[in-house]
Amino acid sequence: GRDDAGLAVTASTARLLRDASGIVEHAGDVYIAERAGNAIRKMSTFGDPSTWTIETWMTFDRSSDSDAPGNGRPSGLAIAADGVLYVADAGRHVIRVIDVDRELVTAALGHIDRPGPFGADGPVDELFLDSPEAVAVAEDGSLYVADTGNNRVLRVASSSVTGELVVMTVLGDGSPSSGGEGAPARAFPVHAPRGLAFDAFGNLFVTSTNTVRVVSP
Repeated sequence: GRDDAGLAVTASTARLLRDASGIVEHAGDVYIAERAGNAIRKMSTFGDPSTWTIETWMTFDRSSDSDAPGNGRPSGLAIAADGVLYVADAGRHVIRVIDVDRELVTAALGHIDRPGPFGADGPVDELFLDSPEAVAVAEDGSLYVADTGNNRVLRVASSSVTGELVVMTVLGDGSPSSGGEGAPARAFPVHAPRGLAFDAFGNLFVTSTNTVRVVSP
């Protein structure tokens, strides 16, 4: 295709993007979540823009194997400083953890094909998500998840006591509401959060159905 500046972009596969969603850059490559294609596409951006290519980097096949990332809907993407790529798989209600160098899915946060209410804060093994659509990595390396169907934003990080991964609510009380401001974020409603971003001061910006919420550090 051609971008708005008229630069040609060569696709190394025949098909076009299908419902492109999340996007993130890492080491000169741009990774694109393709929801309708159940895939992550990669665009190499070295050299002249006219030579850039787009390829299918990882396909989420439709295997019935419960451990395979099939029947998914990859939406939001985030990448950590160590090159770990996080994929919000809204179709299978998990966060995929991908080793970029090995091109390998190494873990899934949540329970595959088992959506449910988040419940109380606690060990990551007890985490249930519902159609998560966004992820973000904070400066300290902790992972933030837009648990869209459960109307919450969660933080996944290592416990300072045990070193194990634990989950805590950052924003949302579970109700689909977006009114008011100024209350503590953990007890404050957010309606279907779908986008997350941090600024240089550690403020978390959250898009919801009809508002943008700002959660201070």
